[in-house]
Amino acid sequence: MVSSLIEQAKKVLSSPDPSDEQLSQAETGLSTYLEALATNRISDQVGVDELEEANRLLRELRRERSRRASGSIATPTQPLETSITKPVVSSDNDLEPESPTLSDASVSRPQTSSENLSMSAKPVLGDLSAAPPPITRTNLGMDDMGGIDNDPLKRFFQSTHDPEAERLMDEAEEAFYKGNYQAAIPLYEKVIQMEPGWTRAQEHHSEAEDYLRSGNIPSVALPPEAGKAYGKAQSAARVFRYQVALNYLEEAFDHLEDAGIKRWREGEELRHDLENQMQAYDVYREGLNLLTQGELIAALGKIQTAASAVAIPEYIDKAAEVRSDLAMLNDVSDLVSLSGKIPPSKLADAKSKLEKIRMKYSDIPQLGRLRNRLDLLIPATIQSLLDNTRRFKEEAANAPTAALAREKINGARENLDYLRQLDAYDSQSLSLENEISALETEISTNEDAIQRAEAALETGNKYFALDALRISSRARKRFPQDPRILELKRGFLPTYLVGGIGGIVLLVLLIMGISLAARGISDSVYERNLARTPTVTMTPTITLTPTVTLTPTITLTPTPDYSPTPTNTVTPTPVVSVRAIRDIWVRTGCYASFSSPGRIREGMTVELVSMPERRFDEFNRECVLIEYTSGDYAIIGYVLIEDITPVNE
Repeated sequence: MVSSLIEQAKKVLSSPDPSDEQLSQAETGLSTYLEALATNRISDQVGVDELEEANRLLRELRRERSRRASGSIATPTQPLETSITKPVVSSDNDLEPESPTLSDASVSRPQTSSENLSMSAKPVLGDLSAAPPPITRTNLGMDDMGGIDNDPLKRFFQSTHDPEAERLMDEAEEAFYKGNYQAAIPLYEKVIQMEPGWTRAQEHHSEAEDYLRSGNIPSVALPPEAGKAYGKAQSAARVFRYQVALNYLEEAFDHLEDAGIKRWREGEELRHDLENQMQAYDVYREGLNLLTQGELIAALGKIQTAASAVAIPEYIDKAAEVRSDLAMLNDVSDLVSLSGKIPPSKLADAKSKLEKIRMKYSDIPQLGRLRNRLDLLIPATIQSLLDNTRRFKEEAANAPTAALAREKINGARENLDYLRQLDAYDSQSLSLENEISALETEISTNEDAIQRAEAALETGNKYFALDALRISSRARKRFPQDPRILELKRGFLPTYLVGGIGGIVLLVLLIMGISLAARGISDSVYERNLARTPTVTMTPTITLTPTVTLTPTITLTPTPDYSPTPTNTVTPTPVVSVRAIRDIWVRTGCYASFSSPGRIREGMTVELVSMPERRFDEFNRECVLIEYTSGDYAIIGYVLIEDITPVNE
């Protein structure tokens, strides 16, 4: 930006006759930019050479405007280095020739009015065949000049300043624009004594006295060496080299003291600001060191103090960052202190926050405590997530609509994401994800089938939509209550109607065919049976003559001799008594997995009960059935054979 302002100022100054508006715009642009740069309102990187060039051009612009304000216009007559001044009538009817303006920053001894006129190649009144002799106050009244009243040029030069006053004015201006106000003030006073009506001398005299009295010296009005050191101090301060900036600032103060300037408010403010910056920087570094040690609260206090002191964006941003990290730690602390069921999303977010802080500050004590408390809450949440994921999967598999199935699938996916964030994605989660992916593929296939069926129904024959019926057959079974399926079914009504009528017609034809076939078969069978039936033929019959039958005689049958039926004789089962060798529990089965109706003390005698088969427990130990009777109660059950011993008679 400063390059464009410099180019604009050069263009205005090199113009033969720049307007007041152009000069004002160029001066305002440079002045505003340099003031913003000096007060750190902008952060452009400007080189020292560019800064010096901008200050020099600003002084040239102000000098030109000051000349115009005092009533003189400088017209360049030579394109090289010097600009010869032509006098112009001022507003207070005084005439003052301008001092020569050099293109570089150096100021040489100005020439007098007579020397300027002798060097002028193009006079004000146009091209003349020969240059007129030098015109001074002494020869204006000569007769060969025609008299003052007859020649306007004579009247013009009759109003010019005294040559000695002009010389002193040039020296005063040179000292003023070099920043040597202490030397310029007495020169201006001499000029004012000689020419009390010289407005520019009065204005610059007042400005110089104000600069020395108040110390409010703008950077463009500093002596060149002081301004150069001041610019370097500002450049060093912008890159946080505060000690270097202070050294350059002290150098600027030394140059000002050499120029007789005792007070410089802008420099004093910069010095104070640099000292504050250095102190704030030290506090900021202490805060950073505390951050490396994990002391976030103490570090925030240091960094926030530095940011409040100097308001540097880096300090402010760092304070906001540490404040945000502390807020995250507080959020996690509040979360792990909650009672009851904590949502998985909050746990996953808390784990992510702790991991982020760990990567930034490594392992700090507060972070370790929060991670331990969080690890105690995660297992129960993981199991809940797995159960919810299975439930979502089952609900998606049985969902009556595609939208509901999608919703359940999304819920299951969300739970799987939480499992990943909680570092609990194991083989069980992978298996669930594969099943969910298969369900999702099935849902997508059915949705695509519904879409193709809708397209086929829209483009095909509505009364014979067999393609749409075939395409949507599986989707209609899978999502019977889906709104799109219901809409398809309503679209299939004409097809169903045509199909029903066709079925009825086919059934009638089939019944008629069956009836005709049955009638034909019945007729054929009747004819065949009729053909096989014999006809009645009259034949004679033979009548038998009865014969005499002998009467049977009675034969004696011997009576059998029955043997007596044998009777069963009950053989008593021998009673076997055994004794418990330790305290044993009687079980209702064999052995330890069954309940116990009672206990047999060591040494008690019990009786064995016969069993149809041998019994063994799960450890292949044999059990026997025993009965223990005592008074009004009895205990019957199984014991291990190794816990009893026979009773010796």
